[in-house]
Amino acid sequence: MRFARALVLLLSGLILIPAADVWGRAGNGGSFSGGSSHSGGGFSGGGFSGGGHSSHYGGHGGSGGGQALGRLIEYLFRHPVIGIPTLVIVVLFFVWYVNQANERQQRRFISRSFDKLDHDFIDSCLESLQESDPSFDLQQFKQRAEHAFRKIQDAWCQQDLKPIHAFVSDGVYERFSLQIAEQNEHGYRNVIEDVRILGMTPIEIIASRNDLTAFDVISLRVSARAKDYRVDRATGKMIPGSKSNESFTEVWTFLRRRGAKTKPEKAGLIEGSCPNCGQSIQINQWDKCGSCGSLLRSGEHDWVLSEITQSDAWKPNAGLTLNSATRYWISHDPGFNTHHLEDRASVIFTRKVTADRHGEMRPLIKVAHDMYCDVHRGELEGKNRTFYTDCGVGAVDVIGVATDKNFDRALIDVRWSGRRNQKKGDGVDTARSPSTLRTLMVLGRKHGVQTKVEKSVSSLQCPGCGAPESDAASNCCEFCHMVLNDGASDWVLVDWLPFSSNEARDLRKRANEGIEMAIATIPTEMQYDEYERPVLDRPATFVYGQIVGQVSGSDLDRAQINGRSLREFAKIDDVDLIAWVVQVAAADGKLDAKEQKLLKEVAKAHKVPLSRIQGMLNDAANGQLEVAEPDSRASGVQWLTRMIDMALIDGHLDRREQKVIAATGKRLGMTDYDVARLLAKRKSELYREAKEQLKEQKKEAARRKIRDGYRPNDE
Repeated sequence: MRFARALVLLLSGLILIPAADVWGRAGNGGSFSGGSSHSGGGFSGGGFSGGGHSSHYGGHGGSGGGQALGRLIEYLFRHPVIGIPTLVIVVLFFVWYVNQANERQQRRFISRSFDKLDHDFIDSCLESLQESDPSFDLQQFKQRAEHAFRKIQDAWCQQDLKPIHAFVSDGVYERFSLQIAEQNEHGYRNVIEDVRILGMTPIEIIASRNDLTAFDVISLRVSARAKDYRVDRATGKMIPGSKSNESFTEVWTFLRRRGAKTKPEKAGLIEGSCPNCGQSIQINQWDKCGSCGSLLRSGEHDWVLSEITQSDAWKPNAGLTLNSATRYWISHDPGFNTHHLEDRASVIFTRKVTADRHGEMRPLIKVAHDMYCDVHRGELEGKNRTFYTDCGVGAVDVIGVATDKNFDRALIDVRWSGRRNQKKGDGVDTARSPSTLRTLMVLGRKHGVQTKVEKSVSSLQCPGCGAPESDAASNCCEFCHMVLNDGASDWVLVDWLPFSSNEARDLRKRANEGIEMAIATIPTEMQYDEYERPVLDRPATFVYGQIVGQVSGSDLDRAQINGRSLREFAKIDDVDLIAWVVQVAAADGKLDAKEQKLLKEVAKAHKVPLSRIQGMLNDAANGQLEVAEPDSRASGVQWLTRMIDMALIDGHLDRREQKVIAATGKRLGMTDYDVARLLAKRKSELYREAKEQLKEQKKEAARRKIRDGYRPNDE
């Protein structure tokens, strides 16, 4: 119907384009279109369409439209000079319309199909979790998570973290403590009111099968809306200009030791009770329950909030991320887990920015190696230095571990934002917009040290005696005098590098030298009993293998998974891509206002905040944008391909995004034809992939129905 209306309008327009004398020579054309009172004022004006004859008018309107189309077609046949060009244009319009409809249908299909596949994958992971913990209920867990969310908002507004200490990791606790301390220094507190949770959706569930060392992990995408403003601590009055009412989306990640069981009849850490004995929590300085002595934040008995990540920077944990960290876990440290390393890195990050802000080393003494402290102390004592305030962490990810016979080094990718401050003598210049930053933190510990799994998210206790860390200006435990910053017991800071620096790039390559990844699939055949009925078959088994070959750091593109470059499986998020596009766009110094507006619109579609994209644009213009970049043109094309895939799968590949993709492709040396062909190719491949996966899913569902429908006792 929509196409028919468009066709009538097009034909009418095309016939009206010729000179007016054509219609004058058409005999009854003039009177039909508005001459007589019956055809003009009566039928189309007020008489018939007023009063009580609206339904009768509707019927005549339909036949009138058909008569009009018939007369137009008849007219075109009688006047081939107009008719033939019109026919050509109509055919071209029809082809264009069908192509556009197919494009829209394909894009919707790709987006919806991958969304369905994600939901089905979450369901299968949930089933796996419930196999080991039959009492686990996702709805009940979401209710507890909502309770935790509101409890944390209250603690934040009151600037009192004691009520949440028992169920958050050290990394989360330290981050909140830093921000509250900074608020106190500036004489205000943050108030959040009218909090409405718009959605709480599981986006990743990891049910580990390693009972000894691993964790179950649930990541929830939390969407909420709230009023947010600042209050002067001295007067209690709202600070003018600080009020905002906005929506935000974060990913909250909870973990629990594998093998822990849900106890529906007992309250847990979030509710303020010990999950082991049920008594009200009286957490002591050793993080133990005062009644039964259980280590509360170990994840041994209940879920602990281990990370809060910005939605636009979140990356899944359960991906094809076979890197040197996996090799390290297999070969050197059975208790090694990224949760501990990332939580430890969050703690150290907080101490580092605090030391920079205050210009003293005290906060870092216990968590940074003496060699780093000696170098950084000189930087802090300088008259001119740079530090950041209003810091927020987007994400913390382990990307590799390099080993040698004396000292192991873990590489941590930290994506964060902060307001740049330039201290020059006694004055400080503060940037108006926050900068988007990316840092490679290098943590080290002595070779052979093993991870204590029970301390994975509570790493601020002395590993020797378990005493809490103090803020004394000493690198030793005040209780047992054990040295804490030499790497003999846990990871400590040994370097802090811009992620895009040559030194950071060399470290990343060195960490992954000698690794070639391979994944083998061992199919299992359907088996039948003596009555030719299918019996329960095992799904195809994936075997992850690491082949250590002579692969140099400069030849990492040779590393493959199932015949595809390992770089294709690199974790790239929306912020990475937008920052890279901004960097590419600003490289030639021609980033005009129109391009900036377009980038902001695309960033909004990717849910990247306006303040963050503005900070990126400012930093790019000043040559200060920290961003991961592909190291070759081929890798650049892969990044562009990833951007296309994300836009298609997320369902927001519109004209604005296509313009940005085309402009980025040009700057990579691609022609318009190359970019168009790449777009068409990826759309076709994703469409085919979605269809195949959905088809296979239906087959598996049918097989499951057959298995579930068969009951041996039915005979």
